[in-house]
Amino acid sequence: MQIDNEFLQSNFQYFQEWHHWHDKAISLRKTAIVLYRNSIPELRKYDKAYRVAQKELKLKKRIVVPIRYPHPDVLPAFSIYGSALENAFKGIMVSKDKKLISATRLSKSLEGHNLIKLAHSAGVSLSPKEEYVLHWVTEVLIWKARYSTPLDIERPTHFFHKLDDVRLTSARMCIQVLDDVFARAKRAMPRRVKRFKFDVLGGSYE
Repeated sequence: MQIDNEFLQSNFQYFQEWHHWHDKAISLRKTAIVLYRNSIPELRKYDKAYRVAQKELKLKKRIVVPIRYPHPDVLPAFSIYGSALENAFKGIMVSKDKKLISATRLSKSLEGHNLIKLAHSAGVSLSPKEEYVLHWVTEVLIWKARYSTPLDIERPTHFFHKLDDVRLTSARMCIQVLDDVFARAKRAMPRRVKRFKFDVLGGSYE
């Protein structure tokens, strides 16, 4: 079956509407929170091993001691939360400026992943603490959650980031910051009217 270009263009435009960005943001945040909550037991075990290592380091006066529990990888949860914020910010931008919607390609204003720049473009103000966390989450979103190294060595100040040693306390702090920013971003969008959404199935008749 051949689909004409007009149909593709109209749908490409339709799925750039702010409420699609909104719905994707909500869905991604839910997934991120599930991953984060599932990581809490592992973070607690790591924190316990960390405290034991601290005591051993002090008592035995060694240069280094092992932390006898693997560091949980919680970065995927923060990467997905970063994607949720990215969609939320872009939803605000589209809701304020319909000219960003195109029939042939995504606007360059909507292509980036820099959460701080997107927040500013969306008119969402950030505190210094929020900027600090979103700077880190941007790095997590772009590469830290997916790869062991960045594309090149031009990211020296963020290759080893203070927040990369994620423990339960810092993870909770980051989630709270992201929740606060997400709530403000959600309020900045038009009110979403809840409707039942159904997929459709097409068929052919002989």
